[in-house]
Amino acid sequence: MRTKPLLGALLGVFLLAAIFAPGAEAAPRVRHIHVRCGEIIDAPGRYVVMNSLRGCTGEGLEILASHVHIDLGHHRISGAPGLFGVGTGDPGAPTPAPLTDLSVRNGTIRGFSVAVFFGDVSAGTVTKIRATVAPSAVLTAGVVAGPDVTVTRSRFSGFQKGVVALADDHITGNTFSGGLNGIAVFFGGNDIERNVVQSTSGAGIVVDCPTPSTTNTIAGNVVRDAALDGIFMCDGAIQNVIAGNRSEDNGIDGIHVGTGNIVVNNEANGNKGDGIEITSPDETSFVAGNVADNNVFLGIRASGGPSDVVTDSQGNQASGNGDANECQPTTLCHA
Repeated sequence: MRTKPLLGALLGVFLLAAIFAPGAEAAPRVRHIHVRCGEIIDAPGRYVVMNSLRGCTGEGLEILASHVHIDLGHHRISGAPGLFGVGTGDPGAPTPAPLTDLSVRNGTIRGFSVAVFFGDVSAGTVTKIRATVAPSAVLTAGVVAGPDVTVTRSRFSGFQKGVVALADDHITGNTFSGGLNGIAVFFGGNDIERNVVQSTSGAGIVVDCPTPSTTNTIAGNVVRDAALDGIFMCDGAIQNVIAGNRSEDNGIDGIHVGTGNIVVNNEANGNKGDGIEITSPDETSFVAGNVADNNVFLGIRASGGPSDVVTDSQGNQASGNGDANECQPTTLCHA
C-alpha cells in the first residue's frame, strides 16, 4: 500500500538532484540597472535599463562582452554626433575578437552618428528601436550590422544609411524615411524583406559591389519617393532574388539591376525612368510576373546586352508608360 507514495518521493528526490546538480543551467538573472553616459557592460547577462540618458558627449552604452541582452525599457538615449548610442567599440577600431549573441531592444536613440554599432558582432538582434540622427551629423547609420545580425520592427529617420548590412543579415519589417539610402547591402547572403523605405535622397535600397554581391533576397519591400532608383543593384551583383516588391513614384527607375538575377512578381509604377531596367541582359536573367505601369519611359527594359534574351519573360504586364512600346524588347511583356 506504500509503494506508490515511496516511488513518488524517490522520483522527486532524483528530480531535485538533477536540477541542482553541478553544471545544471539556471535561467539567466535579469538585472535592472541605472546607467550613465558611457556605461560599460562587460559581463554576460540580461539587463533592463531603468533610466534615460540625455546629452551624452561620447558613447551611450558600450558592450564589451558576448551574450549581453539589453532592454532599454522604452527609455531614451540621446547624444551628440560622432559616436554611437549602443555598440561594441569604436567603429574605427573594432575589437580584436568579434563578440557574439548580443541584442538591444525597446527604446529610442537620438542624435548619434550611429545608433547601434554591431559591425564587429557575429549574431545579434536589434528590435523595436526608434532612431533619428542630428541634422549636422555626417557618415551616419542607424545600424551597422556584422554577420548574422537581425534588425526588425524598428524605425530609422534621416540617416545616411538606415542599415548597413554586410553578410548573412536579416533586415525585416522596418520603416526608413529620409537620409540617403534606407538599406545599403554589401557582400551576400542577406535577407531584406517587408521593409518600408520612403523619401530618400538616393536609392531607397542599394546593393553595392565592393566584391560581387550574391545570393541576397530583396523581397516584399515597399519603396516610394526615392530621389534616384527605388531599388538599385550594381552590375556586378549576381544570383540575387528581387521578388514581390512594390517600387513607385521614384526619381529614376523603380528597380534597376544587372544581368544574372531573378526578378519576379514586382510592381513598379509611376517612376520617372523605367519601371524595371535589366542592364546587359542575357540568358542568366529571369524576369517574370512583374507589373510596370505609368512610368515615364518603358515599363520593363532589358536591352543592350549580348543577346537581349532573358530566361523567362512569362506573365509580365505593362501599360500606360511613356514609351508606346511599353517594353523593350516588346516580347518581354503584354499589355
